[in-house]
Amino acid sequence: MVTNNSCKTTDTVRITFDPCTGIQNNKENKIIYYPNPTNDFLNISTDSEFSGSMSIVNSIGWIVKSDIVSFGNLDIFKVDVSSLKEGLYYLILRGETIKSFKFIIY
Repeated sequence: MVTNNSCKTTDTVRITFDPCTGIQNNKENKIIYYPNPTNDFLNISTDSEFSGSMSIVNSIGWIVKSDIVSFGNLDIFKVDVSSLKEGLYYLILRGETIKSFKFIIY
């Protein structure tokens, strides 16, 4: 309301909002790998479905093991790493996204 020399004026403002922000619920897969360090098998599990490629890369960037993998909700996928020498390695999972994890062979 505006008062100007005894004149009163009113105006109405309509505000419309959309409660949707456009941000989708993007639940990211939780990936668990163990034991770390290991010398025989590396176990991998996820809380949802995973399908894609799995690579193990050594500390100088060489791919020392790779495979196409698919495992489901709470399944345990076993990777035989017993033939790998002691050292630091990276587990790389490529599906809808790329995830990388460090692990040690002793």
